[in-house]
Amino acid sequence: MRKYKDEGRKGLLEVKHAPGKVPIISGSDLERLKERLQESSGFQSYGQIQQWLKSELGLSIAYKTVYEVVGVQPGYDIYPYPIVFSNWYY
Repeated sequence: MRKYKDEGRKGLLEVKHAPGKVPIISGSDLERLKERLQESSGFQSYGQIQQWLKSELGLSIAYKTVYEVVGVQPGYDIYPYPIVFSNWYY
């Protein structure tokens, strides 16, 4: 009732949104990671990306987080070469 008295019906109907979690990798660090992922040398594993983040950017990030940031996002590929399935037996 106090909110209604102070702000009226608009105050009661106002929908508030949580600001959300701050991304671990953002801004210029994210841009550097994107650039490094686009290089022809690429990365051979998520562990290698994790080590690069620690040495180059000073970010100590869990393997699972590296996978979620790099592996799940469309357009990111840690391998600089296409995977060929021609030698696989079905």
